[in-house]
Amino acid sequence: MRMYIVTLAMLIINIIIFIATNISNTKLLEYYLVPAYLTDMPDRFAITLLTSIFIHLNYLHITFNSIALLFLGRIIEPYMGSYRFLFVYISSGIAGGILHTIYSFLVDNDIYTPVIGASGAISGVIGVAAASGDRLALFWLLTQVPLALFSGIESIAFFAHIGGFIMGYSIGKFMNISRYDRYKF
Repeated sequence: MRMYIVTLAMLIINIIIFIATNISNTKLLEYYLVPAYLTDMPDRFAITLLTSIFIHLNYLHITFNSIALLFLGRIIEPYMGSYRFLFVYISSGIAGGILHTIYSFLVDNDIYTPVIGASGAISGVIGVAAASGDRLALFWLLTQVPLALFSGIESIAFFAHIGGFIMGYSIGKFMNISRYDRYKF
């Protein structure tokens, strides 16, 4: 039996936080990643690199991230193991936040605009799949940009996706993960 306990745990945590914040109508603003925290409040920046991964803006945001996590996690986690999968998920989410912050400072993009969501973490899982030789994984990442542009959603942190993907891909290559035999998308 293939187990994907971390995938289910991340999914449940994301959904519980989303429901709790919507029922209470509370915005967890102090847990959002704000690039300016890097220079203004470095300790808060470090904390929000992690906490922002578990917060989602609306039903569309949580739905797409949940579907992607469930679809990818049930395939990748059993192949690489739960501890490694958790490491990829968390480190990719953090890497996405860091690259988004660097980008924001370099191009003077509003460094006070908050960033939330699991997209960087999920892009890291896509990166592992790409590192294993799965071409569909790279296609999935590349289709996110035009889909987001045509959907009219303006507040997508593309560099968070890219940072997560790069981290997942790097970890996948470092772990020498090759095409996962029978597990295909």
